[in-house]
Amino acid sequence: MRMCDNHPNILSWASEPVKIPYRNPFNGDYTHYVPDFMMMYVTKSGKKIVELVEIKPKSQTIIEKAKNPHDKARVVVNRAKWKAAAEWTKRKGMRFRVLNEDSIYAIK
Repeated sequence: MRMCDNHPNILSWASEPVKIPYRNPFNGDYTHYVPDFMMMYVTKSGKKIVELVEIKPKSQTIIEKAKNPHDKARVVVNRAKWKAAAEWTKRKGMRFRVLNEDSIYAIK
């Protein structure tokens, strides 16, 4: 969060700012997904981007990294959430991204 406060290209950000409806793939219930962050930033070319960002451990993002059936089920539910978020952000002219420990530590 300090990076969001201090980075000159980040114009604004919020934590858990929206609720996105999605359908649980196991029980069929409709519920809500709350992404971790929404950021507005300026790219090197000067374009303004609004993006929802989710931060998860790799074990919750990649089914092959899941260690047990519970973790695998979590990945399946996460994918349903992220599909709903990708569709929601596309309709609103925004972007959606999931970061894990590999990608978050690669950000400079």
